[in-house]
Amino acid sequence: MIPGVPRGAHIPGAGFDSVAPGRYSSAVAADGFDRRRSLLKGWALVLGVFAVSLGALAPGWPGIQLPAKPDVEISVSPAEPTIKDQITFTVKAVDTSRFGLKRIILLVNDKEVKSCLTSPCAYFGGPFPEGPLKFEARVYDHSADDPATVFKMLTIRRPSSQPGKPARAIDLLAQAENPRTRWTDGYINIPFPGEEDDLRAFACYRYDAGLEDDSVAPRVLLTHPRSTDTGAFVVGIFKVVDLAPGAIFRARVGFLSQADETDSAEFRVFVSADPSYFAAKLCFYDGRLDDLVLDLDRYAGEDVELVLQVRALDGMTRHLAAWVDPRVEW
Repeated sequence: MIPGVPRGAHIPGAGFDSVAPGRYSSAVAADGFDRRRSLLKGWALVLGVFAVSLGALAPGWPGIQLPAKPDVEISVSPAEPTIKDQITFTVKAVDTSRFGLKRIILLVNDKEVKSCLTSPCAYFGGPFPEGPLKFEARVYDHSADDPATVFKMLTIRRPSSQPGKPARAIDLLAQAENPRTRWTDGYINIPFPGEEDDLRAFACYRYDAGLEDDSVAPRVLLTHPRSTDTGAFVVGIFKVVDLAPGAIFRARVGFLSQADETDSAEFRVFVSADPSYFAAKLCFYDGRLDDLVLDLDRYAGEDVELVLQVRALDGMTRHLAAWVDPRVEW
């Protein structure tokens, strides 16, 4: 009983019913129930966030969705290799989670041959013996130790005897550093290999070269005319002795992936004694490589000087012009 208040009087807002001491009023009971329900909802939210955190820290717990593994793509060149071919094995991986790529491991017949920290990753090897050949890629991200694994099976065969199939080839890429091969900018001789940071004309090898079509070549012939002159040249002169009947020059030409500010350049091939007979490609940075082919059968049996030339069409940019697999085959 409250002093000064008659028994049975109702006191608004009081927690107890003054008529029946010890019993909560219905309004206060409802308010307490709402408070408890709100508190339970809050704890449920906290527990839900905690469960999601556990899923990130401990993938593999029941009911927790695991991060997606990286997407992996394998390409092999040539597509139908023989016992005389060297093979380029390229793997491109795309991280599909927020964790990032960690490592790419390449294997040939279950034996590790190369490891990369970034994509793409390329391996150049061979020739391989006749029979089955397994290329495998294991791509790890930072979410788990379980890699995304992709493999490709090839069959290495003997060269075809069908007409038109090249039987032999001269690798001009290897001949680029031969002392008999001469390099010039059209005015003076230049050394091979040159320095890539030179604004003057240079020629050199670029290894694991990223190209404008997003492919990676183990080694290309990189040629660069002077960056200050429109129409500047860089020229390689290769000596070929006793050219075989049916010989053909072949190469893929274009730019390195980092040369995205280049305007354009002309690639040209010809025999020095007969410059009016040539093959040429005007190349732009357009995301693809072009084929450059010249029939050399007319020079069969002769000793020739084969000229590989790049001409800059805009002198204010770096023309990182690449010759991929330049060769004479027959």
